[in-house]
Amino acid sequence: MRNSRPTSLRPRIALWGNFGTLNYGNECTLAAAIANLRERLPSAELVAICSEPEDTRSRHRISALPIRLARIDLDQSSVPRPIRWLRLGFTQLRAWLYAWRACRKLSALVVVGTGILTDDGEGTLGFPYELMKWTSIAKRRGAKVLFWSVGAESITGNLARRFVTRALRIADYRSYRDEHSRKRLLGIGFDAAASDHIFPDLAFSLPVRARASADTHGRTVAVGLYNYRGRGLGDPDDAAAYRAYVEWICDFVAWLLGAGYVVRVIIGDGAYDQGVLLDVRKRLADTGAVDARSAYDDEPAQSFEEVIDQLADVDLVVATRFHNVLLALLLGRPVVSISYEAKNDALMAMMGMARYCQNIDTCDFAKLKEQFRELEANAAGLRPDIEKSARRFRQQLDDQYEQLLKILGQPSRERLAEPNELPADAHGD
Repeated sequence: MRNSRPTSLRPRIALWGNFGTLNYGNECTLAAAIANLRERLPSAELVAICSEPEDTRSRHRISALPIRLARIDLDQSSVPRPIRWLRLGFTQLRAWLYAWRACRKLSALVVVGTGILTDDGEGTLGFPYELMKWTSIAKRRGAKVLFWSVGAESITGNLARRFVTRALRIADYRSYRDEHSRKRLLGIGFDAAASDHIFPDLAFSLPVRARASADTHGRTVAVGLYNYRGRGLGDPDDAAAYRAYVEWICDFVAWLLGAGYVVRVIIGDGAYDQGVLLDVRKRLADTGAVDARSAYDDEPAQSFEEVIDQLADVDLVVATRFHNVLLALLLGRPVVSISYEAKNDALMAMMGMARYCQNIDTCDFAKLKEQFRELEANAAGLRPDIEKSARRFRQQLDDQYEQLLKILGQPSRERLAEPNELPADAHGD
């Protein structure tokens, strides 16, 4: 029998996801959820259930627990199979008991945005399995289960599909960040997605507003880097593709500098993009495209707040990482998206910017320069439309946050004021 949650008690809300791993897109998504929940439910106890609790506690000033006690390791060929399966059974029993205790007195478990619905990277026994486990336990313990503006990416394994659809099926509320994600879920047989909600990515609810860039006369450009093909460390094909990527990125930076632009190189992941930045820096130095006199800066951001500050100081953006593109649009910056996944194209289409997209695998350098010139020529007209769309997305997300209050039986609160910007200490001002 499921436990009931008296609505008069202080709600305890768990925010579940791949946080603490230095992916600044994921971190700004979590920050948006925390800020909006604290505004609407100041008495609520918030806890993150995440990949790296220590970083999450420090970065977001929130209680945090690990998603898993240990990774499932089935590759132990030197261990006899009966002992291997006995170990697996014991470790998973511990893991389920741990999750059972963690969900005690939980009012809601919220899967917070990001492209979490995938088996790419971690495989079936990564996030698909953990998602099924935590949502099942939370539901059994009487908590509400909600999916907020989640993204669906590649889900290829049959068992992974079953885990993901099981987690979605038992949820009390589901929304996806774009139509592309809904179609992906319909494609793996989750027919209920047809009647689910589409709400923008949660990062559009960050307490930050579009603002004017520094007085650069429209001549400062951010160029975003990406850990393409794992920096070419996988096989010869990856190595060749990555070399070509670094070459055209450097050629584009050199072209911008030669045309008199100020270039700011940005990253979106502190763990994976730093090596790419070093590779680009080396090639630019080796080819003589950049020296001490160049109008060039590639100091890497250490947080999503620093990414926002870097983007606020530019006029135009060419980027690949999804949330670099999104944060630029949130700040009213026109963008060319060099997409690595369909989610980028979906976002750009939602913002009326579909003509300014290319695919990273087939990026055409001549076309990129042409798109950039067109973006620059149309920037003054594009900015008001971008800002209008961002405001509309924020309002839609306001409505979604109000849904949580209804689901938890909490009274809807009058918002005291629209937050104008992130706290000064978050920017390092």
